Formats: sequence, structure tokens, C-alpha cells
Amino acid sequence: MFNLTHLDLKGANFCGLIPHQLGNLSNLRYLNLGDNNYLYADNFHWMSNLSSIQYLDLSHSKHLIEVGWLQIMSMFPSLLELYLHNCELVNLNPSLGFVNFTSLQYLDLSDNLFSHEIPNWFSNLTTSFVNLDLSGNSLRGEIPPSIFNSPKLEVLSLYSNKLIGKIPESLGQLKHLAYLDIRGPVDEEDFTKLSKLEYLNISPTHLFFNVKSNWVPPFQLISIAMISCKVGPNFPLWLQTQRSVTNLQLSKSEISSKGPGWFWNWTSNIVTIDLSDNQIEGDVSDAVLDSLVINLRPNHFKGQMPQLSTNVRELYIANNSFSGPISSFMCQKMNRENQLMVLDVSNNLLTGALPHCWKYWQSLTHLDLGSNDISGRIPYSMGSFVALQSLHLQNNRISGDIPSSLKKCSNLSLIDIGENPLSGAIPPWIGEMTSLTILRLGSNGFKGHIPLQICQLSSLIVLDLANNSLSGHIPNCLKNINAMTIPTPRFEAQYYYYDMNGGVNYSGTYLENLKLVPKGMELEYEKTFALLR
Repeated sequence: MFNLTHLDLKGANFCGLIPHQLGNLSNLRYLNLGDNNYLYADNFHWMSNLSSIQYLDLSHSKHLIEVGWLQIMSMFPSLLELYLHNCELVNLNPSLGFVNFTSLQYLDLSDNLFSHEIPNWFSNLTTSFVNLDLSGNSLRGEIPPSIFNSPKLEVLSLYSNKLIGKIPESLGQLKHLAYLDIRGPVDEEDFTKLSKLEYLNISPTHLFFNVKSNWVPPFQLISIAMISCKVGPNFPLWLQTQRSVTNLQLSKSEISSKGPGWFWNWTSNIVTIDLSDNQIEGDVSDAVLDSLVINLRPNHFKGQMPQLSTNVRELYIANNSFSGPISSFMCQKMNRENQLMVLDVSNNLLTGALPHCWKYWQSLTHLDLGSNDISGRIPYSMGSFVALQSLHLQNNRISGDIPSSLKKCSNLSLIDIGENPLSGAIPPWIGEMTSLTILRLGSNGFKGHIPLQICQLSSLIVLDLANNSLSGHIPNCLKNINAMTIPTPRFEAQYYYYDMNGGVNYSGTYLENLKLVPKGMELEYEKTFALLR
């Protein structure tokens, strides 16, 4: 097929050696072999004849012998875009003084194995260069100022490396820069001319973001991500100047002041908000939360639970000081139209009995009310939770027995009602809940025998019946619970939310968590949850 100019095999699940015969396609201008995770190359010499190539993507293929790859890639006078993401490359040839990328505009070398300095030959890149991604390597040393010699540069990604020192002042001259993903200390002078900047990611870093309290940025950002970046102790007032933000991540940013009154009105158009792991203070009782995903755990927020608009899908406000009756939040008239899927209000100061207005919360898949001061019985109406996958009610003052209506929640994979004064017998019908992987009834007042029907729960990886008043024999049939002996995938839920045109607006992951007390030691599992048996 000697006249072929365009060959796209991206993500086609091919494996094995990349055939050298592809080098016979001398008229090829576009070659995409990316996302074929089991392809590999034994050399690059077969590419030497691709003199017309303009677009080349070999991402995710493995290159066992890479000697001379850089020299071969630089032989193509028409090459505009080169993508070598996650190819296990280890050498950028820092000793080379010159690499002839005369036409190159896009270069992606992210997630490889480079562990040396950024080579000086990057200063030879053409002035029309617009996109450079070196993230996810182990590049070390200082960032050479010459890397910013391409004044049309629009996208720069250097995060997740081992670079040190100050960001070169020449960064501030990139007036076309729209996407900046970098690790290092920056201050407002670095942004003076970056009026087109839209995406700012300077995380993760334990360094500083130095700006004055009255700073007015020259840009309007769409996405702000400063995770583990010292923004505090004061709340960043410059955010108020940003009118186009849809994503705000300020997790672990050492903010310890009061959240300003304008903030919640300002967030009305923001899709995701993450202020977790700070010490932000404030009473949000009168606030109306309007973002798709909101993460405020842990902080020092207080007062009664806030109101929710119908836009909110995930609300994480654990480990704060929210107080008042749980029914005031769950049965509030404004919250009755909610479409919430994840609600985590654990480790707060909520009181009162569990309400009967669960019919307004039919979208919930994960509910965590653990470690509050909730009392009363588990209401029969909780059996209407047909979509519920996990239920945390542990460490409260909930009494009575387990209502039989819970068996209607056929999608439940986790029940944690430990550390309560619950009583009565463990119901035999619990063996019908075949989706259960976690059953924690420990530290209650359950009496009687362990029902044999529990042995039908073959998917269990955690069974906790400790510290009750159970009697009789431990059933021999517990050996039927074979899931405890085999590996299982990560215990997590993937969420995809779509806009009106059918495109993905947001995708996120809910990681399950569990607190256990093996051998008298209290341990909390989240990221290691899948390893738990």
C-alpha cells in the first residue's frame, strides 16, 4: 500500500513487535499506533524512510532497544507532532548539543523513565513550538531558562519530576501560554504577561505561591489546581477576580482563616470544589451549595448543614463541626428535589433520630453518617434505598433491631452499623443480601446464635461480629465464604456525569473506607481497602 498517507490503529488492542515493513510506507504523513499497550519495538531504524511523516504517535508501546531514537526522530523535516507517552524511554541524550526538530510543534514525552537533567538541546526547538509535556518522569536539576525560548508556547507541563530551584523569569514572557502544569515556587511576577492563561496546576508541591493580598491576576482561569501548595494561611482573595472557573482544587494548601462571605455565591458556576485538608473556618448554615462535586473534609466548618441545589451529586463534609438534628437537613423542603449520589457527613456533631423522609433521597448510592450523635431506631423507610451500595451508621447511639425492610436494598455491598447499642438477633434474612462484601455488626448488643444463612454471603471480604452477646457455635460453613481467599478489584465506584449534549462533564471516583479494630488496634482503610480480608 505504497500510496498510503494516513494510518490510524490507535487503541486497537494490537500486541507484539511493530513490523518493520511499516517503514516501506514512504508517503505516510500520519501514523498513530498509540494506546496499544502490548506493542513493542526492537529498534527505530525501520522508521528512517518515513520522510513525509508529520504526525507520529507511539504512546504506550515499549521500546526495548532505544539507542539512537532521538537522532532518528529528528531526521524528519516535516514532523509537526510527536507523542511518546509511557514508552519506558530512559535517555534524552543530555550530552547532545543540538537536535534538529525544525518543524516540531507538539512533543509529549510524559510518564517515561528519564532521570537526568533537562537537556540543553530543548533550546533549539523551533519558535513555532506550542506544546511540551515532560510530566511524570524523574527529571532533576534546575529548569533551564532556554526551555522557554518558544514565544508561541501555549501548553507547558513539567509536574511530577524532581526539579529544583526557582521557576526561570522567562516563564513570564510566554504571553500565549494557556496551560501551565508545573512544580516549583512561583509568585505574582511570574504571571505578569500571562494574560491568556486558562489552566493552572502547580501541584503537588510543598513550596509557596507568593502573591500579595490585593493581587489582581492578568488572566481568567478555567481550572485552578494547587494541591499541597502553600497558599495560606489567608484565604486567597484573588479568586474573587476569576469569573470563568469551573474546577477549583485547593486541597492541603495550609489555609487556616475564615472563608469569606462572598465565596459560596462566587462558586455558583463551579463544577468541582475541593477545599479538603485545610483548617478553614466558617458557618455555612445559610449557604446554598450549587456545585456538582464538593469536598470540604476535614476543616473547621460549623453550624447546621447547608442547603443543596439540584446540581449537587457528591458532598463530602466529614470531619468538621456541623451540628443540629439530622432530620433538619434530610427533610428540609429545599433539599427534597436533590439528586445527590454520595453523602459523607461522618465525624461531625449531628444529633436526633434518623428521619422518615428517605423518599426524597432516591439517588443516593453511598451514605455515611458514622461517628455522630444520632439516636433512635433504624427506620423501616430506609428500605426504599433501591440504589444504595454502602451504608455507614457506625459509632452513633442507634438502638433497636435491624429492620427487615433493609433486605429490599438489593444493591448494598457494605453495611457498617458497628459501635451502636443495637439489640435483638442477627436476622437470618441477611443471608439473602448476596451483594454484600462488607458486614460489620461489631460492638453492639446482638444476642442469640450466628445464623447459618450468613454462610450464603460468599462475596464477603470482611465479617465483624465481635463484642456482642452472641452464644452457641461458630458455624463450620463459614468456610464457604471463599472471597476472603482470592484477590478482588479495588473497592471503588466510578461516576460519570453528562452535559446536555451527551459529553462527559465530570468523571470521578468514590473510594470506600472502613475502620476496624483487629487485635485491639483501631485502623482505618481506604486506599488499601482492596487488600483487606
